[in-house]
Amino acid sequence: LPHPRPSLVVVTNPPYSEDHFQRLLRFCHSNAKPYLLLLPNYVCGKDYYLPCVTGSSRKAAASAAPRRQEPQYLCPRRRYNYWTPKGLRDRNEMNKHGHSSELGHRTSPFLSFWYVDLTPALSHAEVEASWRRAVPAVGDRCTFHKTRADLPSAVRPSAVARDW
Repeated sequence: LPHPRPSLVVVTNPPYSEDHFQRLLRFCHSNAKPYLLLLPNYVCGKDYYLPCVTGSSRKAAASAAPRRQEPQYLCPRRRYNYWTPKGLRDRNEMNKHGHSSELGHRTSPFLSFWYVDLTPALSHAEVEASWRRAVPAVGDRCTFHKTRADLPSAVRPSAVARDW
């Protein structure tokens, strides 16, 4: 695939199959640009996660990008719902779930939240300070967490809860 055009920030919700997460995390590290990734909660519990996002994996270490801190996290207070437009998936499969509306079929097979690293545009401390200023306006809709260990147990992957 050709390299994407230069950008100021990466915002994506990638495919959830094969090795897309690892490739995306390595790209975000080597790209050395700010990013906001909407990913399932289980990604931060995978063995590949920290090496990919911090640059401690062999592939990441081979890039010219500097090592980075673990991303920060924005968690919605209410679970995100995803909608598949009507007609895009097998009707029998969708009818199993029983969540249909004019939007289509609701599917939310996992918890998800935002993985955020805005360096080099903003340091982690600046992001946290910005969050603290924003809390009166958005604090009832989402919560901010500095590390995986700070994530609420309700959203932390079970493998992570055992290992931390």
